Amino acid sequence: MKEKQETPYSKEISGNIPFFRILVIYLVICAAGITFLLIRFNLLIRSQDKQLTNEICSLVAEKMNNSIRYMTSAVENMSSVLSAQDCDDLQALYDQINGTHAGCNYISIGFIDADKKIYASPTELDEFKKWGLLETAELASPVSISAPYRSAATGQSVYTMFADFTYGGGKNGY
Repeated sequence: MKEKQETPYSKEISGNIPFFRILVIYLVICAAGITFLLIRFNLLIRSQDKQLTNEICSLVAEKMNNSIRYMTSAVENMSSVLSAQDCDDLQALYDQINGTHAGCNYISIGFIDADKKIYASPTELDEFKKWGLLETAELASPVSISAPYRSAATGQSVYTMFADFTYGGGKNGY
């Protein structure tokens, strides 16, 4: 029988093969474990972000609803005050009220009479035409609110509220 002859070089290679296989298997298992943990962590972060977003949106919506409710009642009250006055000249009333809103939470105030004449500054008149606010004013029953738009006067995002009122012996304005 013939003996198989091994060279020192072939023993070195064959002896290291199980070590390389074990090392590769270990690295594959570690990579799979890290991938699994990253996927689970990512899902956990997404669910946390979704929950926080829902809570934040709920708080913002609640604050907006409270603000709109407050502003609506303020506009209705102002409409009641204007209706209680016996005023035929809306231009004089506009001139009187126009300078008194400096410390208030609104940017400006104006009127629309029964003939659809708008008492407002020239910038506000341009915005009435641009954003179709006269159509929104006609929907006031008792209050209507425009869609938000960017004010040309201040650059802020604003919305306009309208309330109907009576003046000068039963004429309706906004």
